[in-house]
Amino acid sequence: MATAAIPQNEIENTMRMGLMIHRSQDVLQDVLSTQLQTTYPGLFDPSNGGKLFDILTDQKANQTLLQLKKMKVLNASQMKLLYPSGNPSTTVTLKALDVTLTVVLLRNITTLNPKGSWENPPTSDMSMEAQIGRVKKYRNKISHGGASLTDAAFQTQFKELKALLLSLSTIYTSDDYDKLLTDPLHAAGMTYLTDNKCTVKNSERNCSFWLIGTVLYYTDCPPAYK
Repeated sequence: MATAAIPQNEIENTMRMGLMIHRSQDVLQDVLSTQLQTTYPGLFDPSNGGKLFDILTDQKANQTLLQLKKMKVLNASQMKLLYPSGNPSTTVTLKALDVTLTVVLLRNITTLNPKGSWENPPTSDMSMEAQIGRVKKYRNKISHGGASLTDAAFQTQFKELKALLLSLSTIYTSDDYDKLLTDPLHAAGMTYLTDNKCTVKNSERNCSFWLIGTVLYYTDCPPAYK
């Protein structure tokens, strides 16, 4: 039986939430930058490309991260990024961290409370730990959700995630987020759609791609990629 076509507006809703998730990664990295400067005075300089080498060589941070590896909180690919060949990376920067790894570092090697409400926080908890946990929950929900999002669900989720991000960082304004509601989205081809979705971000070219079924969607791409 042929798969029913997904309404175009619901596809676009999903794509726009995907853009919000990319913004949330920037926000969490900004929070981590502030926390590292506070926790390790003189060891982290965001003006130096955000390199993490001095943090990774700090004895306390190093011991904590190795313990997280033993506890399987950090997986092999994450450890390879931070400690290739078992030694602290001399090149890895804050911008190389995805949402999951950023949150792990925030929770375990900064002055934030590792036992705070990071997972399923109650609505009454407005701590930074709880807000970060809510952002991560949204990221997981969008990343592992279907290819469509109704208008009602989109409006609710966009508004809630926007409020969370504004509470954590000022690198984006309310207007910056609202522009994502109207920024043009482009489709590279027309074909049948399925409910399979994969999202990839090429940060080197500031280009975002969505593969929904066999249709490639993109935004903010250089001409060579359009």
